[in-house]
Amino acid sequence: MPNPAEITLDPARLTALAAIARRSRASLTGLTDAVYDMRERRRDLTRQRDLVLSAGQASGPAAAAEAAERAAALAAQMADLAADVVIREVEQQEASDAYAAARSNLKTAIAHAELVGLQVPAGVKEMMS
Repeated sequence: MPNPAEITLDPARLTALAAIARRSRASLTGLTDAVYDMRERRRDLTRQRDLVLSAGQASGPAAAAEAAERAAALAAQMADLAADVVIREVEQQEASDAYAAARSNLKTAIAHAELVGLQVPAGVKEMMS
């Protein structure tokens, strides 16, 4: 590990580290929103399936058979969506780890910059709040 006294920083490098942290946070936010939307869609499909089955049972044998087919199609969509959610959750965890690392790097760089008396550019410290 390099000696902190030997590390050279300039304001442009701090700004670049802040940009990396911002991009990491944006990626994490996008994935979090996507997972939320997928879960909401899955809940909607569950409600649709339940309504289709309920309506089919109340309408007689022919309608019940048709409802069962429609419910099976909805269940297949739900299964596909559940698999997609698992994939997105893994990506979300990776993005979370990347953001934590970027934020840690920025925090360390800011601390070092302040230690050696380097001016921290406007907006860089705000990334830490």
